[in-house]
Amino acid sequence: MNIIHRKDLAKGFAGVGLLLLSNAAFAQFSPLFTVGKGSGDFLVKRPSCEFEGGSASRSYPYGSEIIVQKGAKVFIFLSSNRQIHFGEGTRFLLGDDPDVEGGKRIVLYNGSIETLLGTDEDVVYPLSVVTDAAKFDNFIGRVAIHAESDASGYKTVVKTTAGKVTIEAPQLKPSRIGTGIGFAIGTKSDLSYTELKGLLGDFAVQLDQGAADPFAAEFHVGSIAKIWRKWAPLNRKLAVSVMLAEADGAVAKSYAFIEGQAPVLNGGQQEVAEATTEATEEKTEDGGDALGTDFSTDSTATDFGTDGGSNNTSFGGDLPAFDDFSF
Repeated sequence: MNIIHRKDLAKGFAGVGLLLLSNAAFAQFSPLFTVGKGSGDFLVKRPSCEFEGGSASRSYPYGSEIIVQKGAKVFIFLSSNRQIHFGEGTRFLLGDDPDVEGGKRIVLYNGSIETLLGTDEDVVYPLSVVTDAAKFDNFIGRVAIHAESDASGYKTVVKTTAGKVTIEAPQLKPSRIGTGIGFAIGTKSDLSYTELKGLLGDFAVQLDQGAADPFAAEFHVGSIAKIWRKWAPLNRKLAVSVMLAEADGAVAKSYAFIEGQAPVLNGGQQEVAEATTEATEEKTEDGGDALGTDFSTDSTATDFGTDGGSNNTSFGGDLPAFDDFSF
């Protein structure tokens, strides 16, 4: 198996930071975060300490890890009027953002969170949330995120209930998501495959096209982008294939590229597969297919239908079950 390591895909993923507006004010967070009144039972592991029972109305240092107990919710204040809610079973680490001076980062291992920040577009809140599937920052207002992982991969569902957020992931350039949007992103555990699907509203994301300018992919309910990755055998550059399909299965765009090079073709599934094979054979001594792309995958196989979806988070409303991913 041709394994893609997380550290290899992460380059360019963690160093972008917040997209600061020239006239934006930079919100300040408190030197300690406070667990609000009404929070349920939770465990906390402060830096260099072991897990212990946590207490509401108490402040903790950044760098602490928290596990929300069954049946509980936890409310955390980053400052007097900026808070984040965490659902039962959520495990996360709240620490400093290494990419943004004064910023804070939530590493969401699993579970549900919802941001309750200001809605002033002229204020930048230096907060990022990282799951195994994607990175999110530039939060405004209410944004719900639910993340899970298992042996098959990493899966995250997002709903911008009354807010906005920017998403970034391997082969997804930083893309602004507006209010009233829902989407799901999942990545196989070996990082060889990612899919992004629209669940609510219309939005666009910037998809990587190698040396060419990013492609603004438009998503509607049921639209899906599939991204396959594999290392070219000779030069060890990443080979990527992308297919964007509508809810009815019609292919809107498909292409493939070697890292740092222009896409080899924009066209149908079979043509892209053939052109990719030809291109990589020219670049490898053994003539092997550097992509190993399976375009026979049915673009309609993944059903994220909002009707009948399980309620994975009590914050963002009904969101689809994670077993609806195709892996």
